[in-house]
Parts: sequence; structure tokens; C-alpha cells
Amino acid sequence: MASPARLVGDGGVTFDLGTGTVSVGRPDHASGWSPTIDLTSIDRNRKSSRRHAELRVAPGSVLVRDLGSANRTFVNGQPLEPQRDYPLSEGDVVTFGDVVLRIQGLGAAAAGLRCPQCQEPVTADMAICASCGANLRNETMTISVGKASACFRCGRPTRGGEHCEECTAAIAEADAELLALSGLKRKK
Repeated sequence: MASPARLVGDGGVTFDLGTGTVSVGRPDHASGWSPTIDLTSIDRNRKSSRRHAELRVAPGSVLVRDLGSANRTFVNGQPLEPQRDYPLSEGDVVTFGDVVLRIQGLGAAAAGLRCPQCQEPVTADMAICASCGANLRNETMTISVGKASACFRCGRPTRGGEHCEECTAAIAEADAELLALSGLKRKK
């Protein structure tokens, strides 16, 4: 039996998704509303909206929908258009404001690029969707990285490491600055 779908954070924080509609955000004490997944404890900068997103969970599939949040929802570094469903694949990185979580437990969900209109699989070299005729641009396609992984720092696709090229360069630069400030030299 496959393990249930869940969202997992860096510190081991895990949210089991179950089935049905799952709300994501922070509680609104004035109205008494409380989300199914409360991000309060891991959203230190309070960048997630109270009613940030919804997940529609069925066996083997999860759809994510941004509810018009102020700081948006991202999948693998790509911003989602509000009020539209986007399919998630195993290993996708979903960012709610500043909160970065990875989807696990989907197993056989299809990976790859998807048309923003009909959600049919497309390839990166296609300019027009063969199914519905929609114009395809990198900014509008839903991107699933499949077997590749996503950067734990920003959520963009990586080439096999924990971080994308930009974050790897930024980390290396910060490391070099710290070494220079400390007066130590790197061993060869």
C-alpha cells in the first residue's frame, strides 16, 4: 500500500494530507476560521496569507490552488495564477509565502511540463499546445521537475544537487566572504 500524500519541510515538519479539500494558511481569530494546515509555527515572517491556498487530494493525485494570496504560491519556483488548479507530482516544491514544503507520497503521478489551459503534457520546444491550441510560454506553463530535484533554498529545478546554480553560487560567495573575514584559509 502506498504511503499517503504529505507535505514535508526542512526541519522534519510533516503535514499528512488525507483526502478531500485541504486549506492552507494561518488562523483568523476574528472570524474563527482555522486552516487544515496551519503554517503559523513555521512561517516566522508571516508571509503566508490567512486563506493562502487549497489542496484537492485524491488517491495518487494532488491539485494546488492559490486563493489570491498576497505573497503568492509557487510550484518549483513558478508562480501560480490565482484561482486555478495545478497538478503536483512527487518531489515538487510548493512555496506558500516564505514556507517551502516538498510533496511526497504520490508515487506514480505524471511529471513534466503541462499546458496552462488544458493541463495536457507538452514539451519545452512546443510553442502551441497540440491539444487545445494555447500559446505556450515558460512563464505560463506548470513545471514538474520529475526525477530531478528542486532547490531547497528557492524551489527552482536543480541539476542533481540540493541547490540550483544561482543559489550554489550565492552560497559559495558567502562562504568565501566568511573565510576572508575569519582570516582562515581553505585546506587543499
